[in-house]
Amino acid sequence: MNIELPDHFEYIGSCHCSECRKFSGAACATAGGLDGAAMRIVAGEAFISVYRKSESTELAFCRNCGSSLFSRKLDSGKCNVRLGILDDVPAQKPAFHIFTGSKAPWEMIGDGLPRFEAGPGSNRLEQESKGYVVIFKAKVAQMDAEYGVTAARMRERAIQVYGCTGFDSTMENGVEVSISHWPDLETMRAWKADTEHRVAQQQGRERWYKSYSVEIAEVICCATAE
Repeated sequence: MNIELPDHFEYIGSCHCSECRKFSGAACATAGGLDGAAMRIVAGEAFISVYRKSESTELAFCRNCGSSLFSRKLDSGKCNVRLGILDDVPAQKPAFHIFTGSKAPWEMIGDGLPRFEAGPGSNRLEQESKGYVVIFKAKVAQMDAEYGVTAARMRERAIQVYGCTGFDSTMENGVEVSISHWPDLETMRAWKADTEHRVAQQQGRERWYKSYSVEIAEVICCATAE
């Protein structure tokens, strides 16, 4: 089988609907879309069999080896070519996931690409969660030696026992700000209920802080620079 394509797709993405999973035999079908007129079958056309999936879509596969080749929209002539059949690496990379609401329950999508619960025209865009942050702000009443010891112990316990991935604090003009990073809500709840942590919270209310606030935010994008 020899198929020639231009090295430019209108889009490349992964579909997780049940039909694509069954047709590809995998967790999803990753394909590149282009006008069917731009695709040329150089050799092996006699080995291509077509299955009419619906009034508007047909699926092509090789009846010699069984490989899934492409799907074709009969009304528009658009083709979605399965990237797995290509010998050469395309210049573009997959840019999104669609029908994630139908994905296999055991599949984990972790590449951070935009995810649509339904089709590409859907407005329901999911974001891959990068974890959570807890932002603690307090107006300081007084500080003493015990405060420093307690704060250091709580930071160490949060990281070593409960899986906190980062804990940073600063204080300016009598206001303390602490930001802690957590992988999931369950871990955060476990830390909140920790006995030593609850004792430290009580001491903070009674001795060290005039007032305080706690904010929780979900991280959906993370960028770093060296």
